[in-house]
Amino acid sequence: MTYESYNEDDTIRIAREFAGTLRPGDIVALNGELGAGKTAFVRGVAGEMCPGCSVASPTFTLVNEYDGVVPVYHFDLYRLLESGMEETEWMDDYLFGGGVCVIEWADVLKNLDLLDVIRVKIIKNDKFGENYREITICGKFMLTE
Repeated sequence: MTYESYNEDDTIRIAREFAGTLRPGDIVALNGELGAGKTAFVRGVAGEMCPGCSVASPTFTLVNEYDGVVPVYHFDLYRLLESGMEETEWMDDYLFGGGVCVIEWADVLKNLDLLDVIRVKIIKNDKFGENYREITICGKFMLTE
């Protein structure tokens, strides 16, 4: 299903609604070019699941943890684009734990296709305005309009 976002607030709202469908153990693979709104999307998910948390991109730490009734693990794998990642063993405790994993730049993970993931693709389309985004969610859960 594809949703339209005309600004960051729309992206956060869509993500908050999407967060209501998530359950412990879910993995969200988030992709889109630089500046597409991936971190804003995570801000919406984490804001819904972990009220009051402050979301920042974990580019240098690779993962931020947000405490809530269901914890959210926010990965940003951008700095691993050059090297790629053959192994994700260091992520296993997160991926197979009791929280929700949201992974920016998820395509870096070579074996992600082996897991049951929800894919979210954010595409900028300047034809409809500088802040316009198409957010496509594919997987076991989809929002209804």
